[in-house]
Amino acid sequence: MGRATVAENLQEVVGALPDSLPPAVVGLAMTRPAAASHTREGLQSGVPAFDAIQQHVTAYLQAEQHVGRIPAGSDAATIALALVGTTHHLLMTRDPAQPTDTAATAQRLLAVLLPC
Repeated sequence: MGRATVAENLQEVVGALPDSLPPAVVGLAMTRPAAASHTREGLQSGVPAFDAIQQHVTAYLQAEQHVGRIPAGSDAATIALALVGTTHHLLMTRDPAQPTDTAATAQRLLAVLLPC
């Protein structure tokens, strides 16, 4: 659990993900079958992937539920899926010539997923 709000902590995670993979690598993986194959092999061999990130976000949200920082009825797994899935979408569809404001998108999404 973090020192900031739950939304701020998740915002930090989302902010770090797009910078973890350069646009050129994403483009290569999407347009070259051999590169995509190598990426899949790397993921299968245990390289952290978005599903691992999703599991960690789910665990974090469940811990925050336990201490009462988010409502007990919140669906932590679905919130994590929506957040990580949106981040993955932004990463895979970004245009280096027109950067997406990932932080603003994540902030709007978290406002919906984590009601006060």
